[in-house]
Amino acid sequence: MSGRERLLLVVDDEPFVGRVVRVVLADAGIARVKSVGTAQAMWEALKTERPDVILLDVMLPDANGMALLRTLRSVEQWAGIPVVIMTGIADIQADRESLSQASAIIAKPIAPRALTTCVLQALAA
Repeated sequence: MSGRERLLLVVDDEPFVGRVVRVVLADAGIARVKSVGTAQAMWEALKTERPDVILLDVMLPDANGMALLRTLRSVEQWAGIPVVIMTGIADIQADRESLSQASAIIAKPIAPRALTTCVLQALAA
């Protein structure tokens, strides 16, 4: 990895997900991981940092992940940030139009190899 350290923003209300992502990616030297549990916390984080990739859960306590994805894509400042949607298999049929705006979709529970591959592809985009 050259240049500045990559930042991955995990937006998921399950703290375990952030810990798994941190162990898999940060410990492997792929990216620094910042975890937040709500949409509000995501907007606060975006005020001060620009992540290289956002891992976004579909179901958050204060917002719908699909609506957040549409908003991110509609604002020039954030439109270019790759967003990987994290979802349970039952959620995958959700909003197909919004899902098409995602850089990738990863199913929960998250498999470390799939996570690494998905994030490396998003970083390369």
